[in-house]
Amino acid sequence: MKLTATTHIDALRWHLSIITALLILTWAADATAEKIMLSLGQQKTISAPKATRVAVGDPRVADVKAIEKSGQVLVTAVAQGVTDIIIWDRDGKERTIQVQVIRRDPQVVLGEVRDLLREVEGIRSRTLGSRVIIEGQVLRKQDLARIATVTQLYPEVTNFAKLSPAVMSTTVSAINNELDKAGLTDVRAVRVGNQIHLEGDVPNEPAKLKAETIASAFTADAKSFVNVGVSMEKMVMVNVDFIEIDKAAITEAGIKWGDSLSIGGDASASGLFGAVSQALSGGYTLSASYGVTINMLKKNSRARILARPNLVCRSGEEAEFLAGGEVAIPIVTANTTTVQYKEFGLILKIAPVVDRYDRIATKITVENSQISDFVDGNPNFQTSRVNTAINLNSSETLVLSGLVSSTNAKAVDKLPVLGDVPILGELFKSRRFQKDESELLIFVTPRVTGAGSEEQLRMVENMRQKADAETEKLKFSIMD
Repeated sequence: MKLTATTHIDALRWHLSIITALLILTWAADATAEKIMLSLGQQKTISAPKATRVAVGDPRVADVKAIEKSGQVLVTAVAQGVTDIIIWDRDGKERTIQVQVIRRDPQVVLGEVRDLLREVEGIRSRTLGSRVIIEGQVLRKQDLARIATVTQLYPEVTNFAKLSPAVMSTTVSAINNELDKAGLTDVRAVRVGNQIHLEGDVPNEPAKLKAETIASAFTADAKSFVNVGVSMEKMVMVNVDFIEIDKAAITEAGIKWGDSLSIGGDASASGLFGAVSQALSGGYTLSASYGVTINMLKKNSRARILARPNLVCRSGEEAEFLAGGEVAIPIVTANTTTVQYKEFGLILKIAPVVDRYDRIATKITVENSQISDFVDGNPNFQTSRVNTAINLNSSETLVLSGLVSSTNAKAVDKLPVLGDVPILGELFKSRRFQKDESELLIFVTPRVTGAGSEEQLRMVENMRQKADAETEKLKFSIMD
């Protein structure tokens, strides 16, 4: 018999058909296989009236016994796992049942979980196979912590609940507000997915620890990415004018210090600070250039500028100005004698802090002191001092007043001898009483600036021109 290529192809097709049919039958058997789920220790009977033999795949998971004369098979869950039970009947047919043994009935676990989380809003729980699923978005961090605790108590529970994005945004804002109050303006809390990250730069480790402590007060899950190194803080230029004005001249010029600040005139003119209209701390307003009034008083010898310092310092640092001097005061103890130097004159200390919106929070200390007299060779000081802490926007002006100096004097002119005679002596003498009062006004204008700003370049150029002018004066001249 001669085999041809066609015969081989037909035989191959027949074998493939048989294999496909077997696979389909196997798949159909698996798809129609019975499944039961039992919890540990639970028992279940399966109806099998014609059963002749029973077998279990893994006796460590389930125990199987045929009940005589009842036509039933008893299945007992022994350990967690999955196994198959095969039952043969007298007709030679076999029946496969898949048995899954779980730790606890998921419906029982679901009921207990719902009881424990009854007061938690924004979540839902359900069963999925042998597990209990928790889903949703909670509104409070303590609720999320409660769900985590329940998940630890029940291994069958899977938690997909998360903190609501609105709550995370509120937490981020609260952390940033506290960082601003603490002066850590270069550190920011940002939301990244479902986490809060702490980012930025600080100058040292204590500042980093402070930022992390603030964040941990609001959430225990904040991740810190704060870098320790030199923090490039913003620079603040502070223009200060110390002006002494005759107390009577203040009223004459139309200046009133009280619940409001008013300066007569609404015209624009150049003066100490130019024509400006800015809000002052404490609800004061400045409606015209106060340089107009000050210049008028200067011309009438009723005011004088004591000092006009321009200070530049870094945000968070302190700048100090002294126009005066120091006096040596000996400190005598039982064993030693030391000398302590006491500053006097006009003293200004200012410590500005700038936030990311260029708003300035600053502490200001102003002191005006002078030597009044000496006692046993030691000086006594007459001192006026102002301490305050205020918030300003960049380029707003703060006015400090109330530093009043009062001097009383009496001069008596009389004829010798005759002026000393009681009663009649009044005809031969004259008295002159003099009372001088002056008030020190301090105008403070902080501005946020930076390296290479136009204002700094203009100041540098001005100083250079003054230096060049002084250098020219020192050169040789035929008129020397």
